[in-house]
Amino acid sequence: MNALPAIEGVRAGKAARPATDLIARPLLYDIPELQGAHDALWAEVRKRVPALKRAASRLSRATDDWEDVVLGQVSGYRYATELTERASLIATPRYIAKGADGPFVRSAVLVRAKDAASGLTDLRGRSLALSATDLDSMNLLRAEAAPLALQGRFFGALHPQESFAAAVEAVAEGAADATLLDGVALALLERFRPESVKGLRVLLWTTRSPGPPLVAGRAVEIADIARALSAIAADPTFGWVRKDLLIAGFNPLPKAQYRAVAHLDQIAQSQGYPRLA
Repeated sequence: MNALPAIEGVRAGKAARPATDLIARPLLYDIPELQGAHDALWAEVRKRVPALKRAASRLSRATDDWEDVVLGQVSGYRYATELTERASLIATPRYIAKGADGPFVRSAVLVRAKDAASGLTDLRGRSLALSATDLDSMNLLRAEAAPLALQGRFFGALHPQESFAAAVEAVAEGAADATLLDGVALALLERFRPESVKGLRVLLWTTRSPGPPLVAGRAVEIADIARALSAIAADPTFGWVRKDLLIAGFNPLPKAQYRAVAHLDQIAQSQGYPRLA
């Protein structure tokens, strides 16, 4: 099994460890419009879990070292292929978004509204823009495209971008034929940056897989953090946080559920399509 999917040369960078020995990371989709909600969520979790009082009060947005992380979120693919022995599952968000089904999420392939494509086959040999960090979407689309690939290739060119917003922009501006992003990212763009998806349409939705889980790299009281998250999900005071993050609640998915993520990877590899290309 590949350690990371689908684009040559894409690897997570490793920054210097912060001075404090316990840190928390923001959830995924940490666009500027959501940073206030992420900060508020962490502040409340930290307040409700006594063992986290000595953790840094500010979220760390500059580290990829999971050893001292007490709360963070990763793609299901990265958890399944890298972190099952290094991080503990806390819970998986239930997102309120098209393409989300409880704690499971699908990804969307978007094209320009006037594009003649009617299905995935029509994108053979064409270009795809995508966020270089969206490992779940890459894994899901690779499973869809594997039966259609020829000699290990399907797309004519890939255009990795720094964010899902940049990937969408590449298609809107004509720099790529299609883009790939999960349903939560699409819903966030539709809410906070509707102009960015104007003129685009969803060509297809992939199959679903377990959504990106909240995990801890340090041995902490996982049950206490899970209870705090459940309490926040029911607290009307934090309705604005849940609304901004599109989170309805949290599910305690077991590790076994994430075997489905690795299974999709294995299916694509068995069909001679080891990388999204």
